[in-house]
Amino acid sequence: VRHRDRKKNLSRAARKQARDIELAILKTTTGDAGVGRDNFAKFTDWPEELWSKSNKLRLCMAGTRDGFSQAVAALDAKPPVRGKEIEVRSVSRPDDAASCHILVIAGREGMTQWARGAANGHVLTVGDGEGFAPSGGIIGLFVEGEKVRFEINQDAASRAGLKLSSQLLKLARLVKDGQGGK
Repeated sequence: VRHRDRKKNLSRAARKQARDIELAILKTTTGDAGVGRDNFAKFTDWPEELWSKSNKLRLCMAGTRDGFSQAVAALDAKPPVRGKEIEVRSVSRPDDAASCHILVIAGREGMTQWARGAANGHVLTVGDGEGFAPSGGIIGLFVEGEKVRFEINQDAASRAGLKLSSQLLKLARLVKDGQGGK
């Protein structure tokens, strides 16, 4: 199913969420200080030996198949990010996550196992629920009012060997393992 067709099948709310997710993961736009200004792929540095290994940015999906995962799947045909083509794929086992640059985990079921599986491979984990980052994920998306916002667990990013830009950190709600946002 082509990108446009996938978006057509989503409800209006899911299309808005899909746009917000697309903006967060892949694009930088102007606007308010919400997720739409930030670009997780652009503002994350992977270890050079890993980043230079592939000409693709591997964006993997795991967890519940819902509007969130449909929104991520719709990113498959997008323009390159930081010179790399985007390759979207599903992973079915936490151990498979180590081959991804970004792992988007939909739903809370098995979230901890996915985050652990990704921790061994310099993977930026992104989850779709408040509480994802304090539970060991790196970036947790949550809804505040009508906007999609995000929280970041810098300790989890450090454990994964990733460096997040100070520009991204300024706009996030910063959390630590086992704590809520500040």
